[in-house]
Amino acid sequence: MASQGTITKYKLKDGKTRWEVRFWDKDFTGKNRQVHKSGFVTRADAKEWYDSYIGTGNTNDPSMTFGQLYTAYMRDMETRLKATTLQHKRWTFETHILPYYKDTRLQDIDSHSIVQWQNKLMKAKDPKTGKKYTDTYLYSIHEQMSAIMNHAVKFYGIMVNPCKIAGSIGSSKAEEMHFWSLEQFQKFLEYENKTLYALVFKILYWTGLREGELLALTPRDIPEGECVIHVTKNYVMVDGHGVIQSPKTKGSIRDIEIPQELHDEIWDYIKKVYIGRDERLVLYSKTALNKELHRVAKLADLPEIHVHELRHSHVSLLIHENVDMETISKRVGHDKTSTTMDIYGHMYPDQGKHVAKVLSIRMREEPQGGQEGDPEDGKSD
Repeated sequence: MASQGTITKYKLKDGKTRWEVRFWDKDFTGKNRQVHKSGFVTRADAKEWYDSYIGTGNTNDPSMTFGQLYTAYMRDMETRLKATTLQHKRWTFETHILPYYKDTRLQDIDSHSIVQWQNKLMKAKDPKTGKKYTDTYLYSIHEQMSAIMNHAVKFYGIMVNPCKIAGSIGSSKAEEMHFWSLEQFQKFLEYENKTLYALVFKILYWTGLREGELLALTPRDIPEGECVIHVTKNYVMVDGHGVIQSPKTKGSIRDIEIPQELHDEIWDYIKKVYIGRDERLVLYSKTALNKELHRVAKLADLPEIHVHELRHSHVSLLIHENVDMETISKRVGHDKTSTTMDIYGHMYPDQGKHVAKVLSIRMREEPQGGQEGDPEDGKSD
């Protein structure tokens, strides 16, 4: 039985007030632990969460099931994650994990059980395509399972995360990255006869914007007197509704300098169709963008790519033009240069051969040593 909770307020560094809840409860092994939840905007929010916890928590039950753990875990995540992240997490669990583990007791989920679940995933096929799941998708599913088991270790008395013992499946990196060269993109534009679509694809190719960042743009984000795009928000779909939220990471908030020609073309369109300062520039969905991209690529006899791969194409172009990785990283909105290198490092030319070539040139420039009669030849101090 959980103890009476205490609800107190505290201040953030920016002076804003938040509320937190603290109380004691037993985990499913019967061991007392302190439960602490913070970040509530109002006291009522904190009280509602506490009441919900008391009403649904069965953490002192030695036979706690994975389904019960999932309910508690998602309740904890609701105040910590963005709506889109929470939606993706819920979809992954309900599609690939709960059907297998919902009624299984936590104490019965060991590394052997995880391996059996992994084997089933690796044999499964996507009902939409009829093909096996990609390595990156398998990896992301396993990471979700590992995350909830880490939560169980931290809060519910599980001694060890069985996912770590079993090892991961799939790969965190895509096996192959597709992109278009500048020549291919120019050919694509020759076949794209729809004005706004052509402008959208130009923006994506010449800026490296993510689709959600593009779909959130308004004329206010593209100053008429300055060749720059201010990236401050992201457009996402949550439960079938469009939502504007903060960008993916802190590094995603950035200014992207753009060519004068692209800036002029954007503003010619804005004035032509009378878009308001705070109205979205592009009202297409991501699905519509992909369908149009594939349609025109087929007409132009180009290899098929997805809209997000126009971002890859932008980075490829910058690398080809010898732009340094730190500059590229800031432009595409990564928090760390290492992230950019992990994703795009393979696009750089063979640096080993380049280094050998440079050293070979320098060696040929060395003065010839070992003159005849020089007693110090070969000696060093």
